[in-house]
Amino acid sequence: MFTMACRAEVGGYFGAVAIYPHSSLPIFAQWLSLGGFALANLWASNGLLRGDQRARPALILIFILGGALTLAFSDAAAFKVWLVSDTLSIAMLAALYTRKINHYLNATEAKASSFDRKDRQVVALHAVAVFGTYVILTSLFAHVLPTDSAVSHGYGPAPFLALFGGLIFIAYGIKADRASMLRETALLLIALASFLAYQCVITQVTVQILFPKLAISFDWNHTAPWVIAIAAAGIALLVAGRSPTIEAKN
Repeated sequence: MFTMACRAEVGGYFGAVAIYPHSSLPIFAQWLSLGGFALANLWASNGLLRGDQRARPALILIFILGGALTLAFSDAAAFKVWLVSDTLSIAMLAALYTRKINHYLNATEAKASSFDRKDRQVVALHAVAVFGTYVILTSLFAHVLPTDSAVSHGYGPAPFLALFGGLIFIAYGIKADRASMLRETALLLIALASFLAYQCVITQVTVQILFPKLAISFDWNHTAPWVIAIAAAGIALLVAGRSPTIEAKN
């Protein structure tokens, strides 16, 4: 959502064009709802990382409100896209309530209450790394970014993703609370991979259903391996964060 707003501002159409295809919702209301949902999702995401028990019910409420808005102001074609979107959303929301995920999302009160200068630096580095990775991989998916660094003078995805990975390593040098750091990095990577997979699927479905005559293709072959690698790295860190050896050191 933030990326969309930035591109709209640069392109000069922020708040001036419709952003929900096949929706009768007024343009100003579309942009207002986009901002509202973005802030609500940001709060809920932060709550998940902090172990806030209100975060998951909030995500369900956001999901219900988004669905109601779609049903009220969209046509039959957009409703088909909504069905696919909500099927994926329900699967991800259900995963948040499984025993394993619940175990990893629970944070101690001491962890949730402390937030010093080093924490802010660590959060900032993680935020830049995750947002940068998102921009790179969505650009790759849309054929905006070349896939081969050799033929594009080093401007393929690999150098950028290595740079963003380096930012996370720097974060570990700032704060040595390894157990909680591994957990939070892992959750961010898994969330990033899940959202990238969700957005790629919804983008493909949206184009096929709402704009069938447009000759638009997407680069699944080069994007999917990166998304899978990010998810695998997140799962590995999640397991490592629960290692008795690492927890004992902290």
